[in-house]
Amino acid sequence: MTEDRTHIESKLRWRYTLRYLLAMCLIGSSIVIGAQQTHQILDVNRQTGEIISTAGTQRILSQRVALLTERVRNETLDYRRDRALREMRSAIERMEQAHMYLTNGADGRTAPASLTPALQHHYSPSGSGLDGMMRGFIRTYSAFVEDPDGLYEAVTFQRMNAENGLLTRLDRAVDLYAQAADAKMSNAMRTHGMWVLISLALVAFAAFMIFRPLARDAAKAVANMGAALDERAALLSRSFKIAKMGHWRAINPEADPLWLSQELLDMYDMERKEGFVPLSMIQQGDVIDEGTSIEDNLQHTAFKRTWETGEPTVARSKYRKPNGEIIDMLVHMEAEFGPSGEVVGVVGVIKDDTAEAEADRALMQSYAVIEGKSRDLVEAQRLGKLATWRCCLDTGTVEWDERAFELMRFDPADFQPTMESVRRCYIDGSRERLVALSERVVSTGQRQSDTFRVQCGDGSVIDLYLRSTLECDADGNAIALFGTMQDVSKERAAARELEQLAYFDNLTGLANRTLFTRELKRVSDASRRHKDKAALVLLDLDHFKEVNDTLGHEAGDQLLGIVGQRLSNVVRKDSFVARLGGDEFAVIVEGDISQQTLDSLCARIIEALAQPAALSLGTVQTNASVGVALMPDHSGDPDELLRFADLALYASKERGRGRATYYNEHYSEALSARLTMASEVRSALDEARFEVHYQPITDVQNGKVGGFEALLRLPKPDGGFVPPSEFIAIAESSHLIADLGSFVLHSACQEAQSWIDEGQPARSVSVNVSAAQVWHGDLEQVVDSALEKSKLDPSLLCIELTESVFAAESIDRLNGILTRLNERGIQLALDDFGTGYSSLGYLNQLPFDTLKIDRTFVSGANQCVEKRKLLRGIVSLGKGMDLKVTAEGVETEDELKLVRQLGCHCVQGWYFSKAQPANQAAVEAARIEALGMLRQLNPQERQRQHRDAVMDALLRRSA
Repeated sequence: MTEDRTHIESKLRWRYTLRYLLAMCLIGSSIVIGAQQTHQILDVNRQTGEIISTAGTQRILSQRVALLTERVRNETLDYRRDRALREMRSAIERMEQAHMYLTNGADGRTAPASLTPALQHHYSPSGSGLDGMMRGFIRTYSAFVEDPDGLYEAVTFQRMNAENGLLTRLDRAVDLYAQAADAKMSNAMRTHGMWVLISLALVAFAAFMIFRPLARDAAKAVANMGAALDERAALLSRSFKIAKMGHWRAINPEADPLWLSQELLDMYDMERKEGFVPLSMIQQGDVIDEGTSIEDNLQHTAFKRTWETGEPTVARSKYRKPNGEIIDMLVHMEAEFGPSGEVVGVVGVIKDDTAEAEADRALMQSYAVIEGKSRDLVEAQRLGKLATWRCCLDTGTVEWDERAFELMRFDPADFQPTMESVRRCYIDGSRERLVALSERVVSTGQRQSDTFRVQCGDGSVIDLYLRSTLECDADGNAIALFGTMQDVSKERAAARELEQLAYFDNLTGLANRTLFTRELKRVSDASRRHKDKAALVLLDLDHFKEVNDTLGHEAGDQLLGIVGQRLSNVVRKDSFVARLGGDEFAVIVEGDISQQTLDSLCARIIEALAQPAALSLGTVQTNASVGVALMPDHSGDPDELLRFADLALYASKERGRGRATYYNEHYSEALSARLTMASEVRSALDEARFEVHYQPITDVQNGKVGGFEALLRLPKPDGGFVPPSEFIAIAESSHLIADLGSFVLHSACQEAQSWIDEGQPARSVSVNVSAAQVWHGDLEQVVDSALEKSKLDPSLLCIELTESVFAAESIDRLNGILTRLNERGIQLALDDFGTGYSSLGYLNQLPFDTLKIDRTFVSGANQCVEKRKLLRGIVSLGKGMDLKVTAEGVETEDELKLVRQLGCHCVQGWYFSKAQPANQAAVEAARIEALGMLRQLNPQERQRQHRDAVMDALLRRSA
């Protein structure tokens, strides 16, 4: 009978297996059919989209070619005329390619122009269709490109023909292609619908005829549950052993004898079978405290209490096995009651609790360690002038810890901290900001922090850095604010002094670009709100570069100082004067900005700056060009106003320099040039014409090149490179900066790894990252991709960010991004330090490793006392925050000696090397290191070893 049952079950199993496989085949066929039909629809959609796009492009190109004719005819500048001809030739070639595709087809497919009878008729009805008109149009303009002067009349006729007939026929062609596409797509969709019905029918057949019988087998599973329960009972006993548990039972108050389960006997290592065991045999292994009898130990006491009261009890004890091993036991016991409610027995469970007991002992030791660390933390709070506080929102009471009273210099016995009494300590507008901060925390639920001016109990005033967090109850209702407060008076004093120095230009004493940007925003905001009138006057010196090139930078600095003094003397006292950088200055005029007033001001500025200037190396004479933009007449946006004033300044230079020009909306040539540059940047990126050059970063102590900074270069067709200041700004404004940044990251990581593969020393590579990549790009994914593809060690990659990336409202998000990068091992550097605003407030909050000092603070610092003071302060600040300090723009040996004396760790600049292509950068690194090692050698030996080092680097590179 068992054999028959096995045979039947085998037959059923094979039958349902085959049915299941058949069902899966039917469902799979349905999926394949649907996928194939979807693929056909997508292919039809792609082909028709390509045809319509090609026809539409052909129409746009015909208009482009026709419009370029007049530009070629009227252009007076040869290079612009040639550029227009190149654009016309490119457009004609693209039109011809598009026409050949539409009339002849591609990849063996039917020509799009032959898809329908309407299209065939439209392209060649009796020889005068679109095909003939397009071929004539292409022949005529192709000949015009070769002889623009001789064939202008023929092209004029062709252009009229294009405007009257060709464009209309192209529009009609696009409509016909769209109609053909709709018809083709409708046919594909009908076919797809039919197959969908077939697939649904197959699925329904599988569900009803195959899966339904399979459900009957579930009934058999229910019948087998009884057997499974028996099996689980056996498993329960096994589980007791795995859990190191056993049970026992006592039937008299003396618990002698005691019934023990087999699991418990095995736990005690007793060679006995499950059953009653004399109590004396068990007591031989009991471990009791010294001076305690067996009758008084915890386990026996708990048993007596359970027998006498009937209440369950728990006790801990220890047991020594025959082999000497001691185990910890946890004993649970409950009473058994008779018919009259009397106790007739006690049952219990014993668990081997050795591991948990050891963990508890280790936990107690940890508590002792934590208690010691807590004492250390309290001491650290005292040394760091840090305290904690809590404010109850309902009662307004404030709780301070001991450190808070000490920090605020109040006696806990005399001062009761409440919301009102604490707020009275906040001065200089800090009280209102404290209320606003508390309201933000309550409304947003997010942690907030700020620095306030506070008057302490002894009358002294400190800077208090306050962090505030919202505390909620179990239902999510706000109940209190809590946080920390820290005395940051010394840090804030140093920051205020350094920021004050950073607001003004050292050469001229005028406001710098940072302060100018704030003032321009203030004036523009007032102009938008109150319709106040103001003017922005931009000026720079004509031929200033020649002064630097002929007399040196020191003479140029003297001239800038004289210009700043003359500007201050010429403008009104209530006007704002700033040096924006280089030889560029700005004046913001408010109040009376009539035409006569501004003309007089510009004339005075030009006249004053045209006077000869006596320098230490001789007398020089220069002129100034001026550009003027008005608020709100020209714009109320500060960035746009600055751009308009810059366009006006450019127009002044174009008109002959030494004059003033007001912005005019017709100055669009400069904007057009920027658009052209944006197109050039995109084209160069698509065609991979950008190059990455590398400038060495040298350790000032040992002369070793520890890494390179990757710098992007855009080659010109005629040689040379487009200045980064031109295309980087365009890339940022046209949202291409993220693509450029990704290109530089991948290229730099790949090159750094290739140097290692060639046997070069492992050197880091630094890559500049813009604010747009951080806030609007996928910086972390790009970095991970570059490292993964190049296999570069993350510790050899350094991400450089400028202060423009700081945004107070997003500092937590920025900290998260930088922290995740830092946790990967990637280095972080703050680049161009000192040229932005408010970086000091964030420098100690963000995980930077390196501080790079901008070249404006290094250049000429050995000759300028004020620059030297500022440079010393920045270096001290960086070293005090345990950051590696790198000085940029080192160009002379005196500057190198100065930054080395001040304690900079690394230097970078033309004194060592300009940025070089990758293959030359390795050679430059070898040269720099050779010079660093050979400074103490005699000239002949230095020359020989330097030559050998460079040749060795070249040979490794070529290999």
